[in-house]
Order: sequence, then structure tokens, then C-alpha cells
Amino acid sequence: MLCGDDCDDENADVNPGMSELCDGMDQDCDGVVPVDEVDEDGDGQRICDGDCDDADPNTYSGAKELCDGADNDCDSSIEDEELDTDGDGSSPCEGDCDDTTDTVGLDAEEICDGLDNDCDEVLLEDEDDGDLDGFLGCDDDCDDANGLVNPDALEGDDATCEDGQDNDCDGDIDGADGDCETGDDDDDDSAGEEPADCACSAGSVDGAGPGLLAMVLFGTAGLARRRRR
Repeated sequence: MLCGDDCDDENADVNPGMSELCDGMDQDCDGVVPVDEVDEDGDGQRICDGDCDDADPNTYSGAKELCDGADNDCDSSIEDEELDTDGDGSSPCEGDCDDTTDTVGLDAEEICDGLDNDCDEVLLEDEDDGDLDGFLGCDDDCDDANGLVNPDALEGDDATCEDGQDNDCDGDIDGADGDCETGDDDDDDSAGEEPADCACSAGSVDGAGPGLLAMVLFGTAGLARRRRR
């Protein structure tokens, strides 16, 4: 039989003036169960029991850590492998093989940088600097097995103009390269061409001029007279 304001006369721990306990009950009979005593997500644990996120059934004190970026076990820390440090949308536990570079991730596109961008554990052949000269095949190194051949290499001295190599990767080899003294640059890339303002004529040859022209005309006239005789 209930008398006065005791809301549960069968439980000695429930009556007006009692302190609330973490048991999901209205100990003090004020008609309200404190929020931290309610298991909202149904994971078997209340906030007052140590559940640090009562809206997530995968998160509670003692839960197993998952690859979700959440503090599942409520120990106030998130595992490093769950953090997307470089902000590319994937974490190490999701397959990001380099979480310090935002161009490297599980679904990233391969680019010419010498890295395994898509984390498939395969480095494309033209991205491997085989000769360690600082240039990749995809970066216009035309011979990645020779450290002396790359777009920045020297071509123009006796050694490089007679070695049968396109040292500077411009498409011209030795004598055909405008950088060499004998270069005629037959690939139309402008090196080795005559200046546009070169106007060559008979009058511009050393020793030639009006006198030479007069001699030619005089000789031609004399030849014509002999033929008429």
C-alpha cells in the first residue's frame, strides 16, 4: 500500500528524498528518470555506466574498436590508423598506404610523381626513376637506364655530340642536334635554323658588287657578237 509520495513502496531504494542511482529508475519519485540513466541506443550501457555516445550502438565502454574514426571503446582516444590525417577521404585502416600525402589513397588516380597513388602496391614503369637522375619516364626522360640522358642533360660538347645519344631528350642525336657545332636540326624545332632576317644574294657575297655585275653583262654581250659573225 502506497502512502504519501512513495512511488514504489516495494523498493526501499525508491522514495522521495532518495539520491538518484545509475539504474534507470526514478529513485527520488519526482516522476523523471535522468537522461544519463536511459540506454537510448540499446547497446546495454547507459551514459552513467560509461557509454560516451549513447546514440551509437557500436560505442560504449569496453566495445571493440572499429575502422570508423570513432572512439568505440570510450577510452578518450582514437586509434591512429582510423585517422584521415591528410584529409583525402581514406584512413590507413581503410587502405590509405600513405596518410601523409593527399594524392595517395585507396581510390586515388595515378599521376606522374613516382608514388603508388592508388595503393595497389604497383608502381607504374614510367614512374620509376631507374637511373636515379631525378627524371621519370613519364616526365620526358627518354632513356631511364642512363643517368646522363634526361631533359636537363648537357648536349653540345665533343663527347655528347659524338656518342650516338639524344642526351637532352629533344629528339635530335649528335650532328642533327642544333646544340652541336655541326647540327642541322632536321626536326623543325627551330634550333639550328637560319635567322629569319638572313637575306642572301649575289651582292652580299664577299668581293661581289656592281663591278662584278658589269663584267658579267659585258661578257654576255661579247659572246652574242661572236655568234652573229
